Amino acid sequence: MKKRFICLILTLLFIPNIVRALGANVSISAPDSVYVGDTVNVSVTVSSGSSLGSWDFTVGYDDSKLSYSSSTSGASQTAAGYAQGGGQTSVTYTWTFKAIASGNASFNINGINVYAFDDDSQMSIGGSTSTSINVVKPSSGGSNGGSGGSGNNTNTQPDYKYEYSSDNSLSSLNVEGFDISFDPSVTEYSVSVPNDTKKVSVGATANDGKASVSGIGDYDVKEGSNKIEVLVTAENGETRTYTIDVVVKEESPIEVSVGDEKFTVVRKADKLPRANATYSSSTILIKGESIPCYHSDITDIYLVGLMNDKGKIKLYRYLASNDKFSDYTEVNIGGLYLILTDTKDIPNGYTSGKVTIDGKEYDAFLKDGYYPLLHGINLETGNEGLYNFDETEKTIQRYNGSINGIGEINSSIIIYVLVGLCIFEFIMIILSVVSKNKKLKSLLHDKLDTKTEFEKISDISYNDEDNITDDLTDQYMSDSEQDDNESVDSELDDEVSENSDDSLDEGLGNDSSSENIENNSSYENEEKQVESSDLDNSNDDVFDELSSSDETDEWDSDSKNYKEFSDDTLGHTALISRSVSNVYNNSVNRKEDIKRRKALRKRNKHKKDDDEMFKF
Repeated sequence: MKKRFICLILTLLFIPNIVRALGANVSISAPDSVYVGDTVNVSVTVSSGSSLGSWDFTVGYDDSKLSYSSSTSGASQTAAGYAQGGGQTSVTYTWTFKAIASGNASFNINGINVYAFDDDSQMSIGGSTSTSINVVKPSSGGSNGGSGGSGNNTNTQPDYKYEYSSDNSLSSLNVEGFDISFDPSVTEYSVSVPNDTKKVSVGATANDGKASVSGIGDYDVKEGSNKIEVLVTAENGETRTYTIDVVVKEESPIEVSVGDEKFTVVRKADKLPRANATYSSSTILIKGESIPCYHSDITDIYLVGLMNDKGKIKLYRYLASNDKFSDYTEVNIGGLYLILTDTKDIPNGYTSGKVTIDGKEYDAFLKDGYYPLLHGINLETGNEGLYNFDETEKTIQRYNGSINGIGEINSSIIIYVLVGLCIFEFIMIILSVVSKNKKLKSLLHDKLDTKTEFEKISDISYNDEDNITDDLTDQYMSDSEQDDNESVDSELDDEVSENSDDSLDEGLGNDSSSENIENNSSYENEEKQVESSDLDNSNDDVFDELSSSDETDEWDSDSKNYKEFSDDTLGHTALISRSVSNVYNNSVNRKEDIKRRKALRKRNKHKKDDDEMFKF
């Protein structure tokens, strides 16, 4: 009894170790050595003596020596899964790499977790969780061609790195029974087949033996477009896709022409290329059949799909009035759609050329130093005409110039106008100079005439100012005026002699006479100054006017002669001016004196009459 109890206790103590012993085991399978450029397969196996429930772990590798290609786990560095039912005791994952450089490449497992199926308890992990692969330079004979490699190869070259081919082109591509005119650099093709064609066969060959090709074989086709893609993957993983559009022709197609090219009208709306938002879906009658199309309410333009013999579908403008199709090209510049149209009218100074918009070339009019011009219809306004295209800002603006010179000022016209204005201005200057010369000539002649008068006057003796005054008085006063003055003087003298000196003084007024004499003297002095100043200024103005004009030698000579004469006679002129002033003053004073004498005579007469009355 005692022995049985001891055995039971020992059994209970060792049960945990037994359970632990039934944990999970990890193993890694990989080649010991591979050549650079070889494909390397590394397998990881998780196993147990009991049913596995779930598992997960990560892997690590030397990416300087190994390049990841694929994995059965679906990921480059992780693996996870669970058992579908009891009884699964192992699971294996394989990673495929390309050896890219010589040296030792490491591979390891990290963070592994394994759980039992029965009670979800975590299992202990045993076995190997890392390995190393020796990558060596290929021998002169090339790669060993296998994934196992050679464990005895000692040709290690740590500095050697394998160069992968990037050639992903095809050397041939064909659709059996039809010609597609293959070119390795061209990736898109189209071929039309009869309406009764139901299947086509596509073949292709890679240009590089290390590249892979997919997408070849037989394809079912139906009426309309059938696109087939052939994928080429280079050794370095780079890909290229070749596309073949097999177009099955319609039965009883509507055939039309645009220029010299033949098309068929697209009858199905889902085959039409997409139009911009300014258009709406519609239908239009063509050859008596309702055809799907697009229509713009702003421009009243109809767009119909046409397909060429290679199956390419493009929108064309349809004119119902003459049942004609024309090319339709639109550009989107800064959000504004412009329909490019042809025109025979080329603006002045512009030449036909091309502009690039979004990588495509379009017809335009070009001129150095100016924006290119596009001719088209604005889809937002319906206005047709020329538009400036700013290649830097990618915007367009309505062109305000002209077509065929109307409204636009031609540079040659500008030159002609400017030359004409210059000629007109030159003629006006000449006329002005001629007119001014005539005026100066007339002025000079007048001055010279004055010179003659001065010469006449200068014959008078200038040494005696009183004599000059008397002579001027005799010369410029008429004989009747002088006789009248002498007669008045004689009568007044007779009357004055009959009155006393006091009466005479009272009538004449001593103060008044004195004041008049002073005023006359002051007046004479001012007149002399004014006359002299005016004469000097007058002469200076004439001389300045004559000297400032750009005249001929003849006029210069006359001007100099006149100035010399004026300088010589300046003193004589001043003397004559004073004499004339004296004559004028004497005349005024004499008239005033006559008035006073007449008043005195009238007063004396009344006085005499009064005396006689008193006597009576």
